Amino acid sequence: MIVSTLLFFSFSTSIQCATLYRCVDAKGSILMTDNIPTDPNYKCKILDSYRDPIPEERSQQQRKNQERRTMPQKSYPEKNTGLVPPSRVRVTVKRIDSNLYEDIFTHIVIKTAACVELALMDDALLDAPGGIGELFFLNTGTSCMVVKVYRK
Repeated sequence: MIVSTLLFFSFSTSIQCATLYRCVDAKGSILMTDNIPTDPNYKCKILDSYRDPIPEERSQQQRKNQERRTMPQKSYPEKNTGLVPPSRVRVTVKRIDSNLYEDIFTHIVIKTAACVELALMDDALLDAPGGIGELFFLNTGTSCMVVKVYRK
């Protein structure tokens, strides 16, 4: 009886959280993280949470990924001016935190799910109509699921 209770408790307490916080300190510095800072000078608020993609969305993203791999390099769109966000735009990203990437020119922040790409100034293709989609790294050919796109 005690063993089954312990097993049930240990299996039922495992959760995963994917909440993004936007924190601002007294000087106005902005910090975007998935962990709330312990420094009391930061005022944080929740930006958004995400849901895992359903199998249909995953298969659709895999088809799009395969199509992009067969595209010639010249057919990629030019840099976004930031005026009208198209559904597919070429960005130059750097990794700023776990699952967080920033375009070094437009300063948009891209939150991904389970992305381990170590980008320093990598060209990528962002396909995220409505803020959800895919970030395709051109130099490695890998892609990551985009959960949300934020403007600073």
